[in-house]
Amino acid sequence: MLKPYDKPEDIPDELKEHYSRREDGKYHADIPNDHPAVKHNATLLSEKQQAEEKARTAEAALESAKASGLPRGHVAVTTADKTFLDTVKSLGSADEIKSKLTKHDELLQESVTRQKVDALKEAAKGAGYDPEKVAALEDRFPIPEFRDVKVGDKTERQTFFKVKDGDKEVERSFAEHLEADPKLKLLSDGLKAQGGGTPFPRQPSGGRAPASDVFTKIRQEEEDKKKVRKPAATLDDRFPRAVSA
Repeated sequence: MLKPYDKPEDIPDELKEHYSRREDGKYHADIPNDHPAVKHNATLLSEKQQAEEKARTAEAALESAKASGLPRGHVAVTTADKTFLDTVKSLGSADEIKSKLTKHDELLQESVTRQKVDALKEAAKGAGYDPEKVAALEDRFPIPEFRDVKVGDKTERQTFFKVKDGDKEVERSFAEHLEADPKLKLLSDGLKAQGGGTPFPRQPSGGRAPASDVFTKIRQEEEDKKKVRKPAATLDDRFPRAVSA
């Protein structure tokens, strides 16, 4: 029913009203664009064009490969890239290189952390705090910086921390950082180095250790008072000198 006709008289009378379009010297049926046949024909044309484009691209690539003399699956690289690739290949396979890079990052982080801990210990010691206790709280501190500061006639090595305060970067001393950090502020007294203030009392010559608290001290004093001391010396009639008891 949709075939083209060469002459008008060949068109059946009941179909002539549908054959008003003439192309290539023939009469064709008037089919609307939303007709399934038209849509299907458009799809076929699109697929044909895509296939032809792929064929042209493949043909161009083949001609280019023939002209370059390179085998299929090979590309030309610069001398610098070739040297780089040779160097990388000498390090191992792709998986081995990835493993080495991961290990390198881990070791680098460990080294940075170790250097930070060492610097924190030095800063804590200089500020009168226990280095080991401060190092245990390493995550609460930024990396310390040291600077020689003129104080009167002397030059002192002081510690500073660079930290963010809102949108600005500020410098804080060791004590200022402890005060600004809520957790460190609560622990600041416990972080102080033992013996950093009043020195411990020396042990008396009698061999008794110093009292650890005021109650022990009182007890020791009471014990001393109750001790009965013997006379320092007695006289013996047979000897003209004093003999110890």
